Amino acid sequence: MAKTASSKAEVLQCWTPFTLVIFLTVINLINYLDRGVMAGVVPKINDEWDLTGFQTGFLSGCFIFGYMCSSPVFAHFDTRFPPMRIVTFGLGMWVFATALAGFASNFYVLCLARTLTGIGEASFVSLAPPFVDDNAPPEKKTRWLALFFMAIPVGQAMGYMFVTVLGWIGVDNWHVAFFCEAVIMLPLAILTLFAPTQYKLDADGTNLQSTQEALLPNSKQRSSSLNGRHMIGEGATSLGGYIVIEDEEGIVQDKRNTFWGRTVTLLSNSLYLFIVLGYSAYSFVVGGLAYWGPTYLVEEDEIKMSLADANIGFGALTVVCGLLGTVIGGVAQDLMISRIKTTITDHQRVLVGVKLSLILACIGFPFAMVASFMTDKILFFVFLSIAELFIFGTTAPINACLMASVAEQHRAQAMALSVLGIHLLGDFPSPMLFGVVKDVTSFRVAMVALSAYFSICLLFWFIAFAVAQHGAGIRRSLQMALTFRKPRRVSAEVAAESLTASLVNM
Repeated sequence: MAKTASSKAEVLQCWTPFTLVIFLTVINLINYLDRGVMAGVVPKINDEWDLTGFQTGFLSGCFIFGYMCSSPVFAHFDTRFPPMRIVTFGLGMWVFATALAGFASNFYVLCLARTLTGIGEASFVSLAPPFVDDNAPPEKKTRWLALFFMAIPVGQAMGYMFVTVLGWIGVDNWHVAFFCEAVIMLPLAILTLFAPTQYKLDADGTNLQSTQEALLPNSKQRSSSLNGRHMIGEGATSLGGYIVIEDEEGIVQDKRNTFWGRTVTLLSNSLYLFIVLGYSAYSFVVGGLAYWGPTYLVEEDEIKMSLADANIGFGALTVVCGLLGTVIGGVAQDLMISRIKTTITDHQRVLVGVKLSLILACIGFPFAMVASFMTDKILFFVFLSIAELFIFGTTAPINACLMASVAEQHRAQAMALSVLGIHLLGDFPSPMLFGVVKDVTSFRVAMVALSAYFSICLLFWFIAFAVAQHGAGIRRSLQMALTFRKPRRVSAEVAAESLTASLVNM
């Protein structure tokens, strides 16, 4: 028994916050590799089953449906179970679902497999970002988030190229790609059984210790667990989904810590809401392009590339621009925040992040529009690469804003609800609507319409910036922003108190 305890302790000592973030990033990379693989095999699936444009887009919709609907559920359970155990369960389902996709003999089985894959991935996406944000050093928060979210474009690009490499070695059967995914993810899912649930600092603030206790993962007020009651702060516990505050006069229950109470609080936060709405428009465009991009290059009459060239070209463009853009965006936000001479508050992080994201998106948008009109494949790749470089630069700053715009104890659910909103209004309908527009008009018209839709992202992020800068309600903030009025200068303490009050009382 002593040897077993000793060996477990030695395993836990191998983990540090940074090594666990790297581990989570690798898992994220494989998650998005799956999305690239799915987009890369679409032409082969079409050839085998003769699908319509709507049916082709529906395969992506099945994945997103399972993904977005189950995210809030997993976020809700993270207060009752160790989050890493939830991730283990989800990744196990992911492995099963990708293997099922490999065995799929018809369209309906593949739809079921893609839905289960989305559910499995949702467990990971809801819980990993708050962990990264919690444990990153203050001066490197956005860079650590950039490292994690860098896996999105890089993983998807690797998926495109993975399909092409299989073709080069003589494996033209698209089913094999999904079997390979399951084999790659299986050892990572097993490793999560040995990963610590969370970390906390020693008393001296220097040495990091691992713990396997099932504590609340989305609060920095860590303590011990006793008889199912998680200590949150002095005189307060979490019991049965409530914040229970014990004082000299008795016990007060704050029902806002229930699932629906937290949801109402988040949806009443206009700053958070407009960031999510803008991100959903972003996801609509990026998701539609990621899914249909290689097929567009293959089937558009004025471009006509081979599937191998399309996957390699689109994959290389995505990995380079995604990697550089995400890193540049994360570093730029940390540098902008480091120049703030007063105490850095969450309000300042949000203001800097939304402003930076809006600037980068405004630069990338016109290049995306020009690319959609290009008939020469070289010019198409040139303009699209510039657009993706700036658009992917918003990834880390805007995700940091999502978490900084809400109270700490709501971050896991905030990420889950953002996943629901972003995909429900973004890349869930996008591939299907693109397919319908393509069937009714042409590939070219669908691509132009998709690029133009990005203007909605700019609109919502501008509103979010106005609210963050002026904090005077949506209508008043927009009036002040459009008339170029300077925001009131307040101390860091007053700004922090104002943000906290708005998050609690809305």
